[in-house]
Amino acid sequence: VRPAAEAALAVYQEAIARDPDKLMPVIDTANTLRQLGRAEEALKLLQSAERRLKDTVSNGFVGSDAAEVAKPETSFIDEYDQLAWFWDSYAKTQQVLGRYDEAVRAYGRGGATKEGSAANVSQILNLGGMQVSFGRYEDALRTIKVLEDPERVRSPYGEMVYRRVRGCAPAL
Repeated sequence: VRPAAEAALAVYQEAIARDPDKLMPVIDTANTLRQLGRAEEALKLLQSAERRLKDTVSNGFVGSDAAEVAKPETSFIDEYDQLAWFWDSYAKTQQVLGRYDEAVRAYGRGGATKEGSAANVSQILNLGGMQVSFGRYEDALRTIKVLEDPERVRSPYGEMVYRRVRGCAPAL
């Protein structure tokens, strides 16, 4: 697995050099660095990219229908589409480093974004799962409680993760 991850890392790093205005290769690189046990390096990369992000919440397209809101110019051409996954990678990196509060904040930033035109369910589920892994069971149950709202649609995979968090939190 390690040789494949090292090869993927090289491809992602080349993509960053080739397309410095794309956020996705940054996310892929950070995820692979984390997989290789290089979480501090992943965090530095993500922090560098964070400085180039627009404040999308104040620019109005978080919480709005993407089709109705003009996307502001960003330093990453795919920021609007990749922002939730940027914060997911940031949170998972903080999690690996044992930084609970920083991971919660990053998941919160990701959860404030939209998934397409719907509320972001993935980041809520990922936050709940992280809280279970840190032994914060009551926090996890509070986090996923918002998903009981019938307006919050979950994919079949999301339903599985929801049930895992909901089932593991009280059981542990």
